Amino acid sequence: MFCTSKIIVLTIVTTNEPYVDESHLVKIRSFGENRGFYRVKLYYGFKQNADVRRALSYAWQEGLEFKSQKMHHFSSAANMYLFVIKSPMPKWRRGLFRFLFHNSSSAIDFFQIPVDRVVELGIRIEL
Repeated sequence: MFCTSKIIVLTIVTTNEPYVDESHLVKIRSFGENRGFYRVKLYYGFKQNADVRRALSYAWQEGLEFKSQKMHHFSSAANMYLFVIKSPMPKWRRGLFRFLFHNSSSAIDFFQIPVDRVVELGIRIEL
């Protein structure tokens, strides 16, 4: 039976340049016997905002055909569980870490990934 599904591994690379031209934004490489496995790299300058939906439209223009309505995105997440009483981390650093961790944005929001098609895999961090 022929499988029409595609697996796309997406990597977002931030370059040392402030901006990356749209013609150099997407690099696509295919693997596998029936070419159903793809590696897509998106290159952004350090001053640019990464927009996954827009970049995938560039991948479509480069010849990678997919149905975005049926696409599922997998993302990782870390949740801070608690601090161990005898933690080797100094108290001032724990407070600073807790503040920064609490105020950080999620990858889903940062990369503008459609929320209704995201599977988030997480881990609890105990410090």
